[in-house]
Amino acid sequence: MTQKFAGVSSSKNATRTPLGVAETWTGKWEDCTAWDSVAFAVKASHSCTLYAEFTSDPTFAVTDSTLTYNIGTFNEVHVLTITRKFFRLRILNNGTEQTYLSVDTEIGSHPPLTAPMNLALGEDADANAVRPSIFTDEVIIGRRKGVSHFNKFSYRTTLTAASGEETVWETTGNLHL
Repeated sequence: MTQKFAGVSSSKNATRTPLGVAETWTGKWEDCTAWDSVAFAVKASHSCTLYAEFTSDPTFAVTDSTLTYNIGTFNEVHVLTITRKFFRLRILNNGTEQTYLSVDTEIGSHPPLTAPMNLALGEDADANAVRPSIFTDEVIIGRRKGVSHFNKFSYRTTLTAASGEETVWETTGNLHL
């Protein structure tokens, strides 16, 4: 049985209009005093920056609290506890003209996020990871979005090995395990 939440969709903080180069979309301040949390999902065809903003008084356009997310081409989902009376989303296109942008927001009382065991966790994921997790191992096998591993060893193609490139080591020869 799936757990339902109480809440409403926000038309003030939703859009389907792709952004042009360096263009910004700004949602409308929404009164959230009747609710505990705000959830939003964003997916774009090209990289953009999402700002989740809270304020006590929108008439002065002073943002009391801002959370920043780097959005790629994967679906970003976040649930935030409401910390001020008003909330809005703002999205800045990072450069390339978008062909697709989908932003949905719901204000309500949301259960904690969950994620399938095989889902790659982002650096800013809100879901609690319940699988055993060693961060460096998950980076190497591709289960952490936005992070990549590197190999401290290097190759030289200018060596005269019969088989092509060789691994460069401190000592002579290649390491065999």
